[in-house]
Amino acid sequence: MSEYLAPGVFIEEIERGPKTIEGVATSIVAFLGETARGPVKPAFVTDYGSYLRCFGNVFAAGKYMPNAVKAFFANGGRRCYIARIVGASNQTATATLGAFTVSAVGPGAAGNRIWVRLEDSTTQLNGSPVGFRLRVFDWDSFPQGVAPFDPVADPDTLPRPVMSEDFDDIRTDPAHADYHDKRINSGNSSLITIQLADNTPPPGVVLSQTLGGGADGDPITVADYQGLTSNIDDRRGLAALEKDSYEDVALIHAPAAPLDVISALITHCERNRFRFAIFDSPANVADFTTLNPRKDNDTKYAAFYYPWLYTSDPLTGQRIKVPPGGSGCGIYARSDNTRGVWKAPANEPVAGARLLATPNGSTLVCAGFAFSLRPRSIDPCSGLYSSLTTKYYGIA
Repeated sequence: MSEYLAPGVFIEEIERGPKTIEGVATSIVAFLGETARGPVKPAFVTDYGSYLRCFGNVFAAGKYMPNAVKAFFANGGRRCYIARIVGASNQTATATLGAFTVSAVGPGAAGNRIWVRLEDSTTQLNGSPVGFRLRVFDWDSFPQGVAPFDPVADPDTLPRPVMSEDFDDIRTDPAHADYHDKRINSGNSSLITIQLADNTPPPGVVLSQTLGGGADGDPITVADYQGLTSNIDDRRGLAALEKDSYEDVALIHAPAAPLDVISALITHCERNRFRFAIFDSPANVADFTTLNPRKDNDTKYAAFYYPWLYTSDPLTGQRIKVPPGGSGCGIYARSDNTRGVWKAPANEPVAGARLLATPNGSTLVCAGFAFSLRPRSIDPCSGLYSSLTTKYYGIA
């Protein structure tokens, strides 16, 4: 259904006659997969900048979550949840600075690149600090032989942090409006949480060090995507998305997911009944006739997209190949938001797609090629000869 979230002039199609059964909105997506850092509880994100602040940028080859989220917003998506998936035996980076314990918001080795600087607040009352000041710095990566450092004490060393946070005049009195648990721990910091006893006095000196002890854990498995734990508050991934707080999710997508994860996503949608899964074809498929998604997953709760797309790398601008599902999620949301659920997300342009990764290396896909995919329940992306615009043909 159309959404009106800001003042403006809108055109809406109004149905006449008897009211039909309304379709389910498909504008809110839940992405599941690995990220550079961030919380493991599904987080609400409304633009790509918010994703970068919470979960970091492109971080490893073959990890397509940043590309999928970027494509989602580029193609008209507005709101999504990010469910970060981590392996078992992971560890969260921490640091102890006197009576203050600082931890990364999520597990992983990326937390070891966070530097924290703790000192007295800049505001004073009768010559004494009213609280403490915490500054946090984060790097995406370091050159060989370079370790995290205090960028305040050392303003010249490169590389400089890609992200910083500054919390000043923080109080330790629970009754104060600037209580540390409100100002820092309640999601206001995208990098760290802090633990200390109530009414702890300011440090009195500058305490500065890097977080340590973070570890990525074991390789990701389908059990990590399922996220089942005995404690309902600790559930992650698909198990967390079953909570009532995420009932507005209509689409789920795990970029370039393996077959066992795809089966878990489909099972989740079939059990929920009001969700739909989008998944990608395998990479580097030379012969599309080998694709048969219904062989392993015969369901009406999922769509399969092929081929992959060439787009620009968010860091270098070079051409890279990415799965098409993120763009598809954005097109679903755009069609739903601008026209309505009765409008199929078909024959829609794909923003950000430069070329198609077709089997024969051609950047164009003719109608005959697309028609040959239809009996296989494969939704094709197509480059039209007339406009050289990459488009989605739609749902099978």
